[in-house]
Amino acid sequence: MVGGESDAGAVSGSELGKPEPKKLIADGSNAEFVPPDRVIFARASTLMAQTIDVGKLVTKGDHTPLPLGRVAYWSNRESPDNSG
Repeated sequence: MVGGESDAGAVSGSELGKPEPKKLIADGSNAEFVPPDRVIFARASTLMAQTIDVGKLVTKGDHTPLPLGRVAYWSNRESPDNSG
């Protein structure tokens, strides 16, 4: 499981059945696990990819910006034009 809820501005992961998350990335948000061993996350307005060792829950190598240009996101409560 990967998420960012346990520490504001951080991406954390945990094993199913183990309640304590482990910080994987200090300055990322909106993370998603992409099998078999990648985490995709936002950093500022850049989409990034990071390889992880899923058995040890540690990052491997450097993170890489994805060549998609700038990204934006919003919560379900707001729309991009703020009209609801």
